[in-house]
Amino acid sequence: MSIYGEIVSEIQAATEPYEPRQVSSVDVRPLTRAVDPSNAADPTLLGRQLLSLISDAPPLALVIRLMLCLKPSNDDWDNPAFPYLFTDLLDCAGDFDLEMAFNYTSKPIADDTPLDLIRRFSEQVAASIGPKVSILYYSITLWALTPFLQSNDQSFLVAGMLCQVAPQHPDMARVLMVRYSHILRLQSDN
Repeated sequence: MSIYGEIVSEIQAATEPYEPRQVSSVDVRPLTRAVDPSNAADPTLLGRQLLSLISDAPPLALVIRLMLCLKPSNDDWDNPAFPYLFTDLLDCAGDFDLEMAFNYTSKPIADDTPLDLIRRFSEQVAASIGPKVSILYYSITLWALTPFLQSNDQSFLVAGMLCQVAPQHPDMARVLMVRYSHILRLQSDN
């Protein structure tokens, strides 16, 4: 093993103890109304103007979703199509369950997604919510006798989906909430 460099004598301890300087108080002044985004007629104007300085910048709504609401996975950042990685709700066919729905809602849906497609997705989600209890230890599913009996996994996945769709397409959150409330009303009537 070789070590290159120059031999340096040991650092001598400071003879005087450290004492922080006394800084005069800072005069805090609020921003003028002209540059304060909270007083602007359009508070998003500054963000959109800053994004316009970047070539091929995504729209502000997508930036807000990905940076503040939906946290992309580490693999998504390396994808050349990032940040335009949207969930395709047309792929939601076949053997559909709540875990699959939770995974679909972890990525944003495109703003131009048709309302009929969102409704169809919510129907699939509603059909997968039921009075079943998954016993993971034995890899079997038991059908409960009472409609109020649902697994903790289902509650967790439904709550997670609601958290993930809240900052997304406004119709998606509304349609899913209407569908969930309909299911809960049906179950409470039984």
